[in-house]
Amino acid sequence: MPFWSFEQERLLEDMVNQNKPIEEIAEHFRRSVEAVKLKIRRLGLHLPKSLETESDKLSPGTPIEPVSAEELPSAMEALQLLWSAVQRLKEPDVSAGDVKKIRLMVSSIKAYASLHSNYLLRLEKMEQSLLLTHESNKVHLKVLLEHEKDPAKKAEIEALIKELEEDIASMKAGPQVPAKLKTGNS
Repeated sequence: MPFWSFEQERLLEDMVNQNKPIEEIAEHFRRSVEAVKLKIRRLGLHLPKSLETESDKLSPGTPIEPVSAEELPSAMEALQLLWSAVQRLKEPDVSAGDVKKIRLMVSSIKAYASLHSNYLLRLEKMEQSLLLTHESNKVHLKVLLEHEKDPAKKAEIEALIKELEEDIASMKAGPQVPAKLKTGNS
């Protein structure tokens, strides 16, 4: 669907202020009633009471409770849900109400997948940064080791270097992302 022009937005605002029926407005712009309602909200306009439908009114409903990390779907589970929703939209017996719910679900899953991938990218950057810090600390400790005269302190520095080398080897082996987050395995 093409973007709304400035002129169309002004005309829409005028039509809303004139209390034109939402169906008439939608027909005029050759857009769905839902698209027109969404644009009205995005423009910061208020639907006159005469244009509101039951689905436009906010209901108190049950408050949304946060879920635990274990309850979050993996990337694979989110993609499976997304694909199932897309497949359901293709079926001939889908009602208009179901289409709305499925589209909401699709946009929610897409947002979740985006957040999930951003999280994994940030985690990978943090691991790379930590790896560079460990390597830098190892070089620093080796310099200290060369200049240290006390055998006890030398042993302590050598133990720290060994520990850093183990950590570095572990990090270079691959990202330490839990399998469920990386591949979708539970």
